Amino acid sequence: MFKRVFFALILCVPAFYNATAGDGLWDEEPALSANSEKKAPDLMELPVSLREKASVDGDYILLGDLFAGLDEETENKAAAPAPSLGKDAELNADWLRALARKHGIRWEPENENVKITVRRAALEVGKDDLLKAFAQSLKEKGLPESASVFLNKGRYTFFLPPDAAYEIKISDTSYAPDTYLVSGTAEVIYDGKTFGTAELSGKAIPYVKVPVAKRTLTAGQVITENDVMLKSVREDSLRATEVVAKIEDLIGKEVKRGIRAGTTVTPDDVRTQVMVAKGKFVTIGFTKGGIMLSAQGKALENGGLGDTVRVQNMQSKSVVQGIVTGPETVTVSP
Repeated sequence: MFKRVFFALILCVPAFYNATAGDGLWDEEPALSANSEKKAPDLMELPVSLREKASVDGDYILLGDLFAGLDEETENKAAAPAPSLGKDAELNADWLRALARKHGIRWEPENENVKITVRRAALEVGKDDLLKAFAQSLKEKGLPESASVFLNKGRYTFFLPPDAAYEIKISDTSYAPDTYLVSGTAEVIYDGKTFGTAELSGKAIPYVKVPVAKRTLTAGQVITENDVMLKSVREDSLRATEVVAKIEDLIGKEVKRGIRAGTTVTPDDVRTQVMVAKGKFVTIGFTKGGIMLSAQGKALENGGLGDTVRVQNMQSKSVVQGIVTGPETVTVSP
């Protein structure tokens, strides 16, 4: 069972480059008393070495956190206050040399570049954690499930004790569908108390599935199910007047003009395939006396499958309307 011996007079920090101001660490090397040379304990004969790095959980850095090879009593002595949760302290050669001499530790730095970084262990609650809770809260209040939430830059990181049990509470949420703007407040609760809060702001962008060309499509090409696929895109990337087509509405349609691979295919990019061309001869089908008859005619306008077009009977010169039922075929109802 380790014992912690804390000095009534805490050592002053020498060189603390990476820790933020206000961590309570010193500006000077560990001081020796006027009679310390006479009263310092005998130099220990154990092989002592400086550790490569150190991580501490408590409020103090112990000698054993810095040096390997110490006896049990020495390694549990306090060397300095620990940095703040999640912060680093960088201790240089001069400070370490003075610390070793004060405690009678037989150790000298190999050169002036020797140093050790001590990190205070912590549980980090960061931007991703707040974002997940924020998005869930927005969706519970009507934000589309397909939407992705993006936070503006801000301070969204909290450091808690390593084994802390915490929760994130979101409040005051708002969402403006026309501008996609969202806002809210995140509260990190630990040990039944508010540990910290963060103001949240950003955008929530719904995603929609749109048909895109799998490969380059040329003008006049008839679209098949192998030519298009669905792709999720940000709603704000679509033109305000753009109509999203259904794949089934595109199959069998003719491409008006070339469409590059990966490009969205809209209803304006296609037309019904022309099966009856204006000025071309067609077969006019009609029923007479229960018998299906046909006659030659000329199309007076273009038409696709299912379209109603005007045709002229070449024999009688009469003009009638019929429905395009196939390539160069128009059926006239009785």
